[in-house]
Amino acid sequence: MTQKEKEELRNLPSNSPRLLNQTQLAAALGVTMAFTSAMKKWGCPFPGGRILIKDALAWLKANPEFRPYKERKSPTGPHGIPQRNLDAYKTSPN
Repeated sequence: MTQKEKEELRNLPSNSPRLLNQTQLAAALGVTMAFTSAMKKWGCPFPGGRILIKDALAWLKANPEFRPYKERKSPTGPHGIPQRNLDAYKTSPN
């Protein structure tokens, strides 16, 4: 990813309809790939390998205990999705 592409992603509004992969999301949020990989490991959904910025931010808000360098302590459901926050981060009407 070029510096120009990173700057473009960094300036995306949080309500952008653009679907981002983990690398693009990391650039848009100004974090490392390890951070977005940890989000996915903790249960942040990346359906089709992509996510909206607003959905990622909503997931982070719904999971204040998230730390990219710590193991999750809460119980999880199938595929590592936290049971108590399964619907908390959904911002889409679907």
